[in-house]
Amino acid sequence: MDMKRIDQICAFIGERVPYVPEVLVILGSGLGAMADEVEEKIVVKYEDIDGFLVSTVEGHAGQFVFGTYKGKKVAMMQGRFHY
Repeated sequence: MDMKRIDQICAFIGERVPYVPEVLVILGSGLGAMADEVEEKIVVKYEDIDGFLVSTVEGHAGQFVFGTYKGKKVAMMQGRFHY
């Protein structure tokens, strides 16, 4: 993935999320429910982001969850990638 594509992905997400997250959490197996505690939730599915990878782990949601968690603006990745 080149920088042009990364800029396009950032712009796509920026059109949907009105802030820059303070924290990014990658939710692995057993941690997916943590996203249920996010308030003011904005969900962006990986499959909706042109050119973005799709989660390769069965049972992982394959989406970003943006919102507020314990007073912090967060981005959580539900579903990660294995190469």
